[in-house]
Amino acid sequence: MNKLFSYFYEKKKLNIFLIIGLFLFTAYLCFIGWNVYYLYQCFYLKPFKHFSAKKVSVLVAIRNEEENIQPFIFQILQQSYKNFELILINDHSTDKTKNIISKFKDNRIKCYELPNELAGKKNAIKYGLSMCSAEWVVFTDADVELKNDWLVSYLNFFDSDAMIIAPVQIKINSNRFFYVFQQLDFAAMQFITMASTIAQKAFICNGANMAMPKIRALYYTQKMNMAIPSGDDVFMLHEHIKQQGKVYLNLNPSSVVNIKPSNNLNEFLRQRLRWASKAKYFKNNMAVFTSWLIFLIHFYLFVGIIFSIFHTPMLLFIFLFFIIKMLIDLPLFLIGQKFIHLHRRWYLYYPFVSLIYFVYISTIAAIAAFRPVIWKNRKWNKT
Repeated sequence: MNKLFSYFYEKKKLNIFLIIGLFLFTAYLCFIGWNVYYLYQCFYLKPFKHFSAKKVSVLVAIRNEEENIQPFIFQILQQSYKNFELILINDHSTDKTKNIISKFKDNRIKCYELPNELAGKKNAIKYGLSMCSAEWVVFTDADVELKNDWLVSYLNFFDSDAMIIAPVQIKINSNRFFYVFQQLDFAAMQFITMASTIAQKAFICNGANMAMPKIRALYYTQKMNMAIPSGDDVFMLHEHIKQQGKVYLNLNPSSVVNIKPSNNLNEFLRQRLRWASKAKYFKNNMAVFTSWLIFLIHFYLFVGIIFSIFHTPMLLFIFLFFIIKMLIDLPLFLIGQKFIHLHRRWYLYYPFVSLIYFVYISTIAAIAAFRPVIWKNRKWNKT
């Protein structure tokens, strides 16, 4: 009798687990399907025909960028569009960043020191906006690689009052799994960024490549949560959406900027923890929904693997769910690779990236909820 009771009890637990899984994967299929549909619409995106020759302020918050700042300034000076100013806000760098900048004599380069009572990228952005003299501000980072027509790609949008989002991609010249993992992980976020923007449901962007009118940016920075070091880009976007502002996607091939992958696991995890830490502050419905859905779908697989140790039949279902998820995600990459450069043999790495992804997402989310954020040698405690 006890064995019979145990059998039905275990079967009931398995059925409940499967029902939860079916619900989550149905929601996930709809979400990814929605993104795939709008990502495909990028092929039909019509370019803006208006061209504005307005002066542009390029705003960059910098801290300890001695390895990147010189090549970055060279790239800015080589831009085919010359009517710009480069506003650099030095966030108390402790290396040779300031000395390197001082060697450039171009009067378009303006470097300001962040006041001693202020610290962090958000404060640097907020302070820097007050120093910008142009109507439009283009935001980027000092560690990016730019094309010569990068600024030109934005000019068609400057007769609007919208926020402009453009792609960012991780550039790698290696076959190492660690680097390809980062590229695919980051590319997935970019594909969702592009799709949601086309659908006029933008909720995520990257501060290394975006633009907006200065007057809007000044207002949005007043709304930013200064308790966390990252999220200046996303929280400005969310405030822009709240104010019913339009968001456009800049898909000009020259608009794409390259960034470097993290050099080691510690650097990578710190970066991802910093990004994950801002999710708890999201108030945008689309951002909240997406964050929870992605976490739950991966946490479900993670828990399923653990339970399979004690209940072997569950392993088969988890394996099937894993295969289903991998197939659901695949169209995003097949379409997205036309806009974001991927490793030439990314498809060989894809199954292995998918295999560890649910552990990665679950772990990052759990740690980010409790661990203080470390950025540029500063520790930011949770509030």
